[in-house]
Amino acid sequence: MTPIPATARQALQESFGEVAFRANRLREWIRFHERLRALENSFSTFRREVVRAVGPPTNFDDVIQNRLRELWSNCQDNDLAELEYFRDGVRYISHPLSKDPNAPPSQRFDVIQVITVCAQIRQALNDLSIVQLGQRSGELEMALRLQFTSQRRAVQQEIEELYLLTNSLHSQFQNPGVVGGAGAVAPPAAPPQDGN
Repeated sequence: MTPIPATARQALQESFGEVAFRANRLREWIRFHERLRALENSFSTFRREVVRAVGPPTNFDDVIQNRLRELWSNCQDNDLAELEYFRDGVRYISHPLSKDPNAPPSQRFDVIQVITVCAQIRQALNDLSIVQLGQRSGELEMALRLQFTSQRRAVQQEIEELYLLTNSLHSQFQNPGVVGGAGAVAPPAAPPQDGN
């Protein structure tokens, strides 16, 4: 194997570092999806009960109120808490893909709207306002939908970017001036296409 020149070695190290960074971003986006899905699942039960309570006819008696408090506590104390814990530990997807101001925009991790509306739902429950509960739970339903759409786009973008990087890294290995005898390395497969 031909010795790797210092400049080529530095370029390879930077490329490996960038691949690792993109792989970590992809991992965080996937974990974010898991946290979102768990919150959506528990919230959907709460939302159905709110829709029934709103009516018509409106039914917001003590039994319904206690049921809604119980369901919301499950969302808030478990799945929302897990989402907030995940948010506090995010290291990669809270930043853009590139520091270049001329680079194409990338999806950014942001759950402020979801957490804000959740706080408003808790307040509506405390105020026993069925009108506010109906409105705020509808807003959370929409906010979660938007988050899933953004997350799907982000994952597809990350996969495509990671593919380009690994393809570039493969080209560096194929260059006889960088690494001798590496011509047998197969190029990476094309990234899967999002069917949505």
